Amino acid sequence: MTRYKLSLTTRWLLIFMSFMITSTYSSPPDDPIKCSSQTTNCTITNSYGMFPDRSICRAGNVAYPSTEKELIALVADATMKRRKMKVSTRYSHSIPKLVCPGGQEGLLISTNYLNKTLMVDPSKMLMTVETGVTLKELIEQAAKVGMALPYAPYWWGLTVGGLLGSGAHGSSLWGKGSSVHEYVEELKIVSPAEASEGFAKIRTIGRNDPDMDAVKVSLGVLGVISQVTLRLQPMFKRSLSYLVRNDSDLGSLATTFGNEHEFGDISWYPNQKLALYRVDDRVSSNVSGNGINDFIGFRRTPTLALALVRSTEETQEAIGHDTGKCITAKITTTGLRTTGFGYSNNGILFTGYPIVGNHNRLQASGSCLSSPNDGLLTACPWDARVKGHFFHQTTFSISLSKVKSFIEDVQKLRDLEPKAFCGVELNNGILMRYVKASSPYLGKQEDGIDFDITYYRSKDASAPRLHEDIIEEVEQIGLFKYGGLPHWAKNRNLAFDGVVKKYVNANAFLQVKDKYDPMGLFSSEWSDQILGLQKGVTIVKDGCALEGLCVCSQDSHCAPNKGYFCRPGRVYKEARMSLMMTRYKLSLTTRWLLIFMSFMIASTYSSPPDDPIKCSSQTTNCTITNSYGMFPDRSICRAGNVAYPSTEKELIALVADATMKRRKTKVSTRYSHSIPKLVCPGGQVGLLISTNYLNKTLMVDPSKMLMTVETGVTLKELIEQAAKVGMALPYAPYWWGLTVGGLLGSGAHGSSLWGKGSSVHEYVEELRIVSPAEASEGFAKIRTIGRNDPDMDAVKVSLGVLGVISQVTLRLQPMFKRSLSYLVRNDSDLGSLATTFGNDHEFGDISWYPNQKLALYRVDDRVSSNVSGNGVNDFIGFRPTPTLALALVRSREETQEAIGDDNGKCITAKITTTGLRTTGFGYSNNGILFTGYPIVGNHNRLQASGSCISSPNDGLLTACPWDARVKGQFFHQTTFSISLSKVKSFIEDVQKLRDLEPKAFCGVELNNGILMRYVKASSPYLGKQEDGIDFDITYYRSKDASAPRLHEDIIEEVEQIGLFKYGGLPHWAKNRNLAFDGVVKKYVNANAFLQVKDKYDPMGLFSSEWSDQILGLQKGVTIVKDGCALEGLCVCSQDSHCAPNKGYFCRPGRVYKEARVCTRLRSN
Repeated sequence: MTRYKLSLTTRWLLIFMSFMITSTYSSPPDDPIKCSSQTTNCTITNSYGMFPDRSICRAGNVAYPSTEKELIALVADATMKRRKMKVSTRYSHSIPKLVCPGGQEGLLISTNYLNKTLMVDPSKMLMTVETGVTLKELIEQAAKVGMALPYAPYWWGLTVGGLLGSGAHGSSLWGKGSSVHEYVEELKIVSPAEASEGFAKIRTIGRNDPDMDAVKVSLGVLGVISQVTLRLQPMFKRSLSYLVRNDSDLGSLATTFGNEHEFGDISWYPNQKLALYRVDDRVSSNVSGNGINDFIGFRRTPTLALALVRSTEETQEAIGHDTGKCITAKITTTGLRTTGFGYSNNGILFTGYPIVGNHNRLQASGSCLSSPNDGLLTACPWDARVKGHFFHQTTFSISLSKVKSFIEDVQKLRDLEPKAFCGVELNNGILMRYVKASSPYLGKQEDGIDFDITYYRSKDASAPRLHEDIIEEVEQIGLFKYGGLPHWAKNRNLAFDGVVKKYVNANAFLQVKDKYDPMGLFSSEWSDQILGLQKGVTIVKDGCALEGLCVCSQDSHCAPNKGYFCRPGRVYKEARMSLMMTRYKLSLTTRWLLIFMSFMIASTYSSPPDDPIKCSSQTTNCTITNSYGMFPDRSICRAGNVAYPSTEKELIALVADATMKRRKTKVSTRYSHSIPKLVCPGGQVGLLISTNYLNKTLMVDPSKMLMTVETGVTLKELIEQAAKVGMALPYAPYWWGLTVGGLLGSGAHGSSLWGKGSSVHEYVEELRIVSPAEASEGFAKIRTIGRNDPDMDAVKVSLGVLGVISQVTLRLQPMFKRSLSYLVRNDSDLGSLATTFGNDHEFGDISWYPNQKLALYRVDDRVSSNVSGNGVNDFIGFRPTPTLALALVRSREETQEAIGDDNGKCITAKITTTGLRTTGFGYSNNGILFTGYPIVGNHNRLQASGSCISSPNDGLLTACPWDARVKGQFFHQTTFSISLSKVKSFIEDVQKLRDLEPKAFCGVELNNGILMRYVKASSPYLGKQEDGIDFDITYYRSKDASAPRLHEDIIEEVEQIGLFKYGGLPHWAKNRNLAFDGVVKKYVNANAFLQVKDKYDPMGLFSSEWSDQILGLQKGVTIVKDGCALEGLCVCSQDSHCAPNKGYFCRPGRVYKEARVCTRLRSN
């Protein structure tokens, strides 16, 4: 942390809000260590909540020693067990993964309670403290006896051990320089040892010890520093002022300014062409002044203000509003200078320069740390618990001999793209601190300037920044052209690529490392990588350059789908950065229009769906629901507990234990998208087995076109992993939030009559399933079912009643391209065309708008890989949507229902469907814009979407439109397949109903009409019996179960025509209860399925009341009671099943006379 790292895009208002709040209250940072069970099964992060590679750092447990003796015992025990160890500090401010022990079983040693001052000797100017003492505590304790640490970082939340581990410094070329480690007189360090030495050894290292140059800057790989003795100075006073100059001579002045002023530094604002020089020196103790440093950027800040500021910058990034950033930056920096950056002349007010005061009151600050907790009304601006500052920090030191050239190169870039630096200026510009060459092997090699550059980081790792290329080029100029040394506790991964070669005494350090810790117990994958002992410090993958995980070498390392391509630098030609190509740059007006048309938000942020499982006590006493928050009968589904296996072995053990105890068991998926109660185990004591962590890709074999995945892998993950090796799943549902196990359990499908058809289960080559077994078999049995196994036709569509699928091997196809267009026609010949269209176009489907008498045909086929196109599917209905917009849309429809405004529904539906067609439904030709048909692209980028589940959480500012936590979509979904031979007659019956009540279908059209997907007959016993069309009808559902809908009778009659008159097969994972009444009789091989069920699970442990009902083993799939027909729990047979008190009575259908529907009777 540095004194000038601002958390705010601080407008005048926010500066004064921050300035005027007293430091009495705040919410200090959270503990970076979280454990699921007191001190075991832990994770650790940094104070910003995320490491550069966004990985999760795990550890087996954490220990909190409070004495050196306890510390030695901990290291000895871990050494004896050969456990990896890492030291953690109170606030964990290192950005890279220095603190990660690696693996799942490592030990974290927290220095929180090693925080005592052990010795203070003013006569010798010595002070001994434990490693966990913070800089603030050190400064305060020294000041009490008239001593001062001469130089230090500007942020006082660092610990003494952390300062030494990372080589932290202030700003000075005077004396021994500004690095804290230069003032170490002696230290004690605990390291692993041989058994003969008790497995741990404590070494006392004096300033003349040859090992001191390794221990003073150690990156934590030599052991645990327990105590440090520092040589301090008598307290003194300082006087500081700021001088603003044009930056035209910055290169020349910067090389001399540090020699002229002991504590001088420079803040550089490239866009404004200004440099702010801090003239800061010692003065006589007789000079009057009681100045205090309480830097505004380190104060507690109202969390509401933080959220507003972050949201402003997110919007500026999303719409490319660099001008807005520049205006805000100018206000921010001007306001900071005017208010003295938080300095005060007397502890209360800033009245002007110079600021004179005791060194201890001016050298560092951080008041957001040191106040009582106020429940997050305020917080440190970067606190990860709130929506606040989230940034990258690039920090490197360049030798004084090269500083002028570096600054001039940056100025050349600035002259090309001045606004590119406004984002940096929002964080108070580039801070330049002076550092002196020092003796530690991993310390500064030459006198130089440390350039500290802080800039916006997106919550979405795949989102490029405004002027991404310019800041990347600055980074590479500093690190590679001028050989800058990265700050060990800051920076992105690329900064450390080959870094150890820059240190002439690196081998000497490694020799000490081998002596102190020959087994490498205090080393980790990260430390080994940056020390050159392992490869992998950079992570090469799609989009890696956006986060600084790599330097791009090909376009895919940037964001080509968003117009960012890998190109050479503009000043430093050897640089490779993510350049936004000119043809993709949009005007501000155009961007606003596109954002508005996409519900005023890009797909970068979202609040992914909530976990459908909620437990009152960790994993016990649970409830589970679907992703819509309510089952068709509105019942609550309970379970005794939930388990989260992460391996097949754990899964088998869970099934065995449940079988032995005869517990009902059900499998749950990450997003729980099945509408009916397939997931309910029944009763209060059942077991839920979540597949959340059974999510690994186990085998990929492009030569055989095979891929094996665990059951919890999502369709999105499956598609992406296959595409990486040039393979494709040919057909799939359009929503990628389903899991492989869920797809198979419910018979999910896409749209095609070609080849084996559109059902995913047709591409299963082999699967493994865990089922109950006899005691002699260990109570659980795993079966491997090949494609020729007679049981495969039961297991491929099983409704989850045969056991738990653990692994699935799919036969895929080579990647191919598709070309799609939409054709709008009058629906007069829909019945005839629908029966042939699926045979004409491999991926064709139809969206039908009955009220508008229109049908939208998707002409969608494979094309040669030579056909140009980079199309992407990001369907608008599956994007993150502002929750305010969702609430307004839902409220409007509720009002229309309440007042019977079907005309209003029709107008809105027309606008909606026209708008969707005009904007290409969310398809884009190049990953950014829809410019017209055809859309051509790789199959994997077109076949499915669902961006609302795959983005970082934004605190429900946006959500998937149906998210039950917000007021949004709440609907019924009636979905059934009708054989092709009956499709024309069904469509004609619906058209007859439409002609009687055209406006009855406007509610369906609000949900983009009736989706018609092609499905092919398949062999599974519970699969499709004939080639047909799947009709998917989504419509309004009231939050009040007793409230009838507008035109209730018409949609009920369509439902009954499809299901009963034409024998439609209901989709197993959709529909209302009535759709499943007698459904098993429609499957000719149902008995064969039941025989396999009895073989796999004779006790019916994976069965439930619901599954037994739909399989014909129990009665009760329909629930007959007052109002039951309104919710589809029954087909009405008497008026009370409707809502007679609201004018809805049970009457015959108007086209299908056998139907019984709730009709509104209008009195005379």
